Amino acid sequence: MHFSIKPSHPALQATSALISTDISLPLPINPDGSVTITHLDPLSRAKSVKLRHWLLGKRTPPSFTQVDDVRWELRFTLPPVHRFEYQLEITLGDDSTHTVIDPLNPFSF
Repeated sequence: MHFSIKPSHPALQATSALISTDISLPLPINPDGSVTITHLDPLSRAKSVKLRHWLLGKRTPPSFTQVDDVRWELRFTLPPVHRFEYQLEITLGDDSTHTVIDPLNPFSF
C-alpha cells in the first residue's frame, strides 16, 4: 500500500524549505510490528532529526539515523496506545531548531 502526500496545511507550507512536497512512499510498518518514520531533507540542511512525543513524560527524544544525503530514518516499536501523536525536531547546520508536523504522515493535518 502506498500513499502520496502534497502538504496543503499552512504549518507544512511554512517548512517547505525543509521537506519534499510531492512524494510516494510505502507505509512504514515493518513485519515485526515496528514502525519506520522517514524524514526527507532534499536540500541537505538537517544536522539532526529527533522524534518528539509526550507519552512517557520528559525523556530524551530518539534520534533519526541519516541514511544518505537526503533521507533520515527512525525505526522503533509503537507504545501500546490507540493514538500516537508526534512531531519532528529538526536541527539545521546553523544550530537553529524547528519542530514540525511530519509531512509524510497521512494522518496529520
